[in-house]
Amino acid sequence: MSDDLKEILKAVYVACLFLGFAPALGFLTRGSRKSQRILFFLMVFLPMCPHSKVMVTPGFMPGYNGHTWGYETSYMEVLALALLFAGRGPSVVRGPWLPPGSWLWLLYCFAASLSLFNTASLNVSMFAVYKFTKAVVVLMATFHHLREEEDLHHMLVCFAITLGIQALVCLDERYRLHMYQVPGWFEHQNSLVMYSYMLALPLLGAGLGPVTLRRALIYLSGFCAGGVCVMASLSRAGMLAFMVGISAVVALSFLDRPTARRFAIVGVFAVIGSLALLLAAKTIINRLHDSGNVASKEVREMLNADSRQMLKDHPIIGTGWNTYAIMINPPYHYGDNFDDWEIARGHSINRKDPHSISESWYYLLLAETGLVGTGAMFLFFLTTLTWCFLCLLKFRRTFIGAISIGIFAGLGMIYLQSNYERVLAQPKTLVAWLILIGTVSRFEWWRRHGLPQRRIRQVTAGGQRFVPPPAIAVRRAGR
Repeated sequence: MSDDLKEILKAVYVACLFLGFAPALGFLTRGSRKSQRILFFLMVFLPMCPHSKVMVTPGFMPGYNGHTWGYETSYMEVLALALLFAGRGPSVVRGPWLPPGSWLWLLYCFAASLSLFNTASLNVSMFAVYKFTKAVVVLMATFHHLREEEDLHHMLVCFAITLGIQALVCLDERYRLHMYQVPGWFEHQNSLVMYSYMLALPLLGAGLGPVTLRRALIYLSGFCAGGVCVMASLSRAGMLAFMVGISAVVALSFLDRPTARRFAIVGVFAVIGSLALLLAAKTIINRLHDSGNVASKEVREMLNADSRQMLKDHPIIGTGWNTYAIMINPPYHYGDNFDDWEIARGHSINRKDPHSISESWYYLLLAETGLVGTGAMFLFFLTTLTWCFLCLLKFRRTFIGAISIGIFAGLGMIYLQSNYERVLAQPKTLVAWLILIGTVSRFEWWRRHGLPQRRIRQVTAGGQRFVPPPAIAVRRAGR
């Protein structure tokens, strides 16, 4: 079978998934909340699986070193589309079809797409336009799936199960396969660590919140599994971000309400964490003193300098989305200073070997999409982070508030670490991030319009039954 025919068949397969399978699956699960929760679990779980098992990439360009290698399509997005076709629930819990934040994401995609006017390869830039624009379905599916507090519990259980399985994979790679830096089922350990603490910190926040002991144990077990993944990765920035995130969750939880249970849980985890650090101290110290650390830092700085030069030459809309790997190599001059630096260090170079792309997602954004695209992304960052903080204040001393604390810490850490890693540009981590954003979007809708009241038990002559009352209006702050 020729390569062209294979690519055509992959494109047809993707079209069948989006236009046939996803709508059919959605309509089949339309009346079953249990089936919809299974779909949501799979959407959370699949990003943990190996890339080749969850991705289909028509137009794949072997050897291309950019952050998007083709028209990347994930099964997680197919499941998200199926959840949208499954319906938005009764009218009392619905929100808008385009939830809060989705229009900001689409604004970013539009702003970044303006770089097509400068791009060195329209096809390569369209890879990114396709990947990031359709990812909005994950945000939308999460928003419309979360209709009541019980859905939040189910989401956290999905997080805990996913991290538990990934922790077993990490332990197997560490102690049976004797890997030094464990990637789990991810392509790189940095992807593993950022994915893990994005899910683990909301679990910690919920576990410290006003929940039953049984649920707290489930959430905290998932958090511990996430900690195993982070420690096994031996990612310096990731471990630091995780520890800072934990400190933020604990501090905000105590500010929310300094209960005896919170003190007890934090005390127990302080002891467990200290023992874990003692056991892993030698390995962690060796990693911190790795001889490659200095060289790695210098390479990052050189690539960032190249990004600044691209921004200087194309400040408004950048060089073209997903074209950094083209611009850093001949016939373009942006990689020349990198070659000069290698020669000055006494290294021989092969002009045919492609240069890497910037590790910093922010420098990558600046180079490829200019000030317009980067500004739109930072607007999305700041708006969603602000919403999360406002929800944290609005829903103080509640289950929703406790989750908001964890998500706020998780988003804050991933935004800080993105200055050093481009993990949020990778499709599997992108899905996990947009699930959190979809959750924040639902919280923000509840903050503005009020919470749907929980089902209440009504006693009738014929026995007991449950009836859903209309939504209760929660007044906005200041009224």
